[in-house]
Amino acid sequence: MSISTEAERAWLIVSDSSSDDEDEPYNIPARETFCQKYTSCRWITAYMCCSARLAQSTLRQCMGMAVIVMMMPLTGPEVTSSHSVTDNSTLPELVLQTPEFKWSSEFEGLILSSFSFGYVASPIIGGYVAGKYGGKVVITVSLIAGSIITLATPVATRALPMSLVILRAASGIFMGTIEPSIQCILSKWAPKLEKASLSSCAYAGGYTLLCVFPWVLLVFDFPRDNPRIKETEVKLITRSHRAAKKDWEMSWTLWWKILTSPAVWAICAACISHTWVTSWVMAYLPQYMKQILKYDVEENGILSSVPYAGRLLVGMVSGNISDRMLSWRLLSTANIRKTFQVVGCFGCAACMLLVGFIDDSNGTLALMLLIAGISLQNCTSVAFKINHLDIAPRFAGVIVGMTISCAMTVSLSAPLITSYVIKEGTRQEWQIIFYIVGAVNVVGAGVFVVFGKGTERDWAKEDT
Repeated sequence: MSISTEAERAWLIVSDSSSDDEDEPYNIPARETFCQKYTSCRWITAYMCCSARLAQSTLRQCMGMAVIVMMMPLTGPEVTSSHSVTDNSTLPELVLQTPEFKWSSEFEGLILSSFSFGYVASPIIGGYVAGKYGGKVVITVSLIAGSIITLATPVATRALPMSLVILRAASGIFMGTIEPSIQCILSKWAPKLEKASLSSCAYAGGYTLLCVFPWVLLVFDFPRDNPRIKETEVKLITRSHRAAKKDWEMSWTLWWKILTSPAVWAICAACISHTWVTSWVMAYLPQYMKQILKYDVEENGILSSVPYAGRLLVGMVSGNISDRMLSWRLLSTANIRKTFQVVGCFGCAACMLLVGFIDDSNGTLALMLLIAGISLQNCTSVAFKINHLDIAPRFAGVIVGMTISCAMTVSLSAPLITSYVIKEGTRQEWQIIFYIVGAVNVVGAGVFVVFGKGTERDWAKEDT
């Protein structure tokens, strides 16, 4: 079931409603059983987007723990003029702790920021290319390139430490294209009443290279390109779509309207807040757990990953609740998005502020608050993160790319500020950082609540 002409792709442009008051009735999707729904082609597409997102997150956040391990002392024999390392009888007495890598706090901050250096511009390019040619090929190339770069990192770092910064930046360039490409795919696959649940699944997410093969086989840019899709599912997806009169393109006039739209900048502010906090968590959560909570490296590695399981659960539950609220018309789309944004940001801010007052004597409480705060932040996965699909579904990929690029530029400061503040690793120093994290959350929520919208903007409907 393939599309042979551009005219047949006309149904791909999503239109939810035309005014802020959302007077138009919602289309109720056809009845599906539980198994039919969650094994459908649109949900398989969401699962694969989740795997791509998980691969991206893995490559992005692995360095926070890796830096700690790379700078750990190694056990080895001490070589002196009076002892030979070949004398087995003396080896037990000649053990010396020697770290393989010893970096300054500033260079460590540079390493933890380097991924973001590459991430800054590529989302805009990735969003534009995905919007023009489809997100599948963009993500495929990015996954392969990111895998190769990461596999080469250990050898290159031992040869030249600065190569770690360069390769992390290169990895960021390719990984930055994934999120806007996912938005392009979801803009064509997500029915109106499943936007939140499909998106939260896609954003819920080591094995990066293994993702490539199922991705190529199971994901398609357009629903009608999928040979396994049933006509009933095509109708369900396209029920709230309207025909496009022109091919997809971007004019300077349209760019100006996007750049001067308060709704776009509301998303951008929320994205900056979310990305700054996420960048900090990925880079410095393991270090905080080591310095303040006194966890050893094995416990640190396991416990640092627990909040991400919480994010997965919160994201999936939020998506389901959001879609139900929309189908029951309890609130408008805009108010639903703003509600989840406030819950996510204020919940995260409150937990982080409390953590700043806790030392290792109450480590379990601090850990629980960290898990709760980082998990609650993922309520925003059904707020600003999918708001592009509400206000401008035709150009969701480009807008996502633009907002991510802005956010990554600002978030470059997160590791640098932290490395500047954290000199001795005291609780008072970390408390300052938690104050900053809380303030960033609150500002992001406030701007989104004031300027955010829930319906398609007039400029997004125009034939541009």
